[in-house]
Amino acid sequence: MFAGVDWSMELMLQCITYMYRYSTETTHNFESTLDWLHEHACSRQYGLGTKIPWDQQYLIESLSDSTIYMAYYTVCHLLQGGVLDGSQPAKYGIRPEQLTTAVWNYVFFGGTPPQDSGIPEEALQDLRREFLYWYPLDLRVSGKDLVPNHLTYFLYNHVAIWPKPTREESTTDNRCWWPKAVRSNGHLLLNSEKMSKSTGNFLTMVQAVERFSADGTRLALADAGDTQEDANFVFSMADAGLLRLYSQIEWTKEMMDVKGTLRNSPQSDYTYLDRVFESEINNAIKLTNQSYSHMLFREAMKAGFYDLQSARDRYRDLTVVGGGMNWDLVNKFIKVQALLLAPICPHTCEQIWELIEETGSIMQARWPALLGDGTVNEVAIEAVHHLIKVTHEFRVRLKKMLEMKAKSATFKKPSYGIVYVAQRYPDWQVVILKMLRSLYDEENNSLPPNDEILGHLKNEESLKKVVILKMLRSLYDEENNSLPPNDEILGHLKNEESLKKVFKKVMPFVQHIKRMLPEGRASALEEVTRFNEKEVLENFSTYIVRALELEEVWIEDVEKSTDKKIKEDCIPGKPMSVFVSEPQKPFCKVTASNPQVGSGYFSYPMTVYDGDTVARVIDRIKRRAGVAGSLPVTLWMHKDPEVSTRRIPSLDYQQNLCEVPQSDVFSLKEDKLRIGSKIVGDQLLYTVPLSET
Repeated sequence: MFAGVDWSMELMLQCITYMYRYSTETTHNFESTLDWLHEHACSRQYGLGTKIPWDQQYLIESLSDSTIYMAYYTVCHLLQGGVLDGSQPAKYGIRPEQLTTAVWNYVFFGGTPPQDSGIPEEALQDLRREFLYWYPLDLRVSGKDLVPNHLTYFLYNHVAIWPKPTREESTTDNRCWWPKAVRSNGHLLLNSEKMSKSTGNFLTMVQAVERFSADGTRLALADAGDTQEDANFVFSMADAGLLRLYSQIEWTKEMMDVKGTLRNSPQSDYTYLDRVFESEINNAIKLTNQSYSHMLFREAMKAGFYDLQSARDRYRDLTVVGGGMNWDLVNKFIKVQALLLAPICPHTCEQIWELIEETGSIMQARWPALLGDGTVNEVAIEAVHHLIKVTHEFRVRLKKMLEMKAKSATFKKPSYGIVYVAQRYPDWQVVILKMLRSLYDEENNSLPPNDEILGHLKNEESLKKVVILKMLRSLYDEENNSLPPNDEILGHLKNEESLKKVFKKVMPFVQHIKRMLPEGRASALEEVTRFNEKEVLENFSTYIVRALELEEVWIEDVEKSTDKKIKEDCIPGKPMSVFVSEPQKPFCKVTASNPQVGSGYFSYPMTVYDGDTVARVIDRIKRRAGVAGSLPVTLWMHKDPEVSTRRIPSLDYQQNLCEVPQSDVFSLKEDKLRIGSKIVGDQLLYTVPLSET
């Protein structure tokens, strides 16, 4: 069809590069089509289409005909009067026969208005203004099956009719008229099968709205997929999405009812978890905006709805032991989520907008601004995600352990846990990480196939050196500061058992890094985690204790473990857990008493361990006494434990007590429980704000 036209291939490649294609698949399809389409026939003898002017027995190939009709759309309202068949008079009363080639040349290319068309100059200038206002085409959306034909003809004809001007030629009237973007999409499946009336596998829009509601249908369609892969509308997913929308409305109502009982701290007083949640909201705003801009509606829903809901759930669960959620931030979350979701589910979001007492319609509201200073603390977000992930892994391991050993007569249910954390990788793993970094494909966030990686590893001399050094350290005689004779060392090297053992572990380690890439991107290839893993787990040990339903959990360096397998398997980002039935630290039994009259809280026996923070002890009291997570608890001790415990209780209980600061740590010295140098005695006291109970 375009054979022999010297400019076509070069300009077409320029056009494809110039416009936005949304996916590499679309780009490749266009480029491969150019290799053969120039031989495609330009005419046919039957069917619908426009007759070739110089030979009326042939028709212009139908898929290539009228592929610049969108240029006509810019002026059709001035020619057809808003009626499809043109039966009604339009604004200027222009007749079809007046639309000569000279008229269209003026409308599309500018210059001087033709004087012999019979069309008033004012009308011609109006036609030209409309074209200049609406063109070039911002976006063309069509099925992927039309890329090798209709969409490619569409580009060819634009390139042929409107050559791209040089930088010097570019003006308002002489800019590039090529399409700015083309987006191709796959077909639509229904419940993973092709839609077909003959098989009964089809769904009308009316049926979809009646079954799933308008917003439920729109959410399911957005979530069905929007790349060149076929989208899949699944009934079960639509039902689940509809339930999520309903749950969000009900949760919003609940928050509005209890907002007076929540913390309400301004941004200047945000806690660590408040700031992490704020970062997650900002991240959702950025990612959702990017996805909408690229018309990736599934990704927009993932970032702005599903992932943001998960962030809210994490925030709710983690703040149970830290004073509860902050209403200031919860209110911002509800507002932001409604705005992010509104393009897909406008009716639901309008209702939520009214529930939070915002003025006007959400349809007139602006896109949400970033919260605070607009930053996204990726390291803090990664740390919280890691905490949730490893806690889930600990829970799964504990459950399996209970299932395996529950039938044993001697089995005693564990009440304590030890989590071992590694600060750095073993030397041989460091060598592998350095090699993987050199092979890492940053653009695709991927590593080469395993066989290619294995080829590099076999030639990695530094890995062998590390293994040899490890073997020499095992043979080292510290007392005499010497190594065995060379022939003995050579015997160990010839045996190569150490090398074999390491190489057996190499590929499982590589697979572990590959699995981490989608979660942490290139940070998975670093030799240390981006956050202090031990500090994060220690700071949230009360959350881990509650999640595992244990009495206590301790976080320790892996070097303190006596288990060889734990030492070998524990690496940064992959802590190991051990569950036992006996406490692993010195402890002291005390009584936790509530001195408030009529409070409904009582005295309970409890254990305080050497090294316990005040926050840990308070959390233990909360769990034992059933104090709501959002209620603050203050810890007290007797000024004189020897005397105060023998006094008659007084309504003015604070008279003989002193408050224990949150920053203090308990210790056991000479079998006595102490705070600093002060002896605590065998009784601690706790108070709860009665006005909030």
